[in-house]
Amino acid sequence: MRTELTAQYGCEFPFVQAGLAFVGATPALAVAVCRGGGVGGLGVGIMPAQAVRHLIRTVRAATAAPFHVNFITFLARREQIDTCIEERVPIVSK
Repeated sequence: MRTELTAQYGCEFPFVQAGLAFVGATPALAVAVCRGGGVGGLGVGIMPAQAVRHLIRTVRAATAAPFHVNFITFLARREQIDTCIEERVPIVSK
């Protein structure tokens, strides 16, 4: 299926997993969504930057598909954002 979302982000289907706040803080669901053709998501909540880096690298090791890191706006920390920039996360959401 070809849509603006699939064209822009290189996914097969036009669906994006919600960040799911603290529930989405493990890579398994994000990887499954990516492997299913959508855009997986990691909800990082109040995680320290090193934990965020570990999650990003775990998803990358499991799939080459696009994914996003989701922040809770008022909880986001500069270190987390810097980590996403350093790791070249394809999509960041809030």
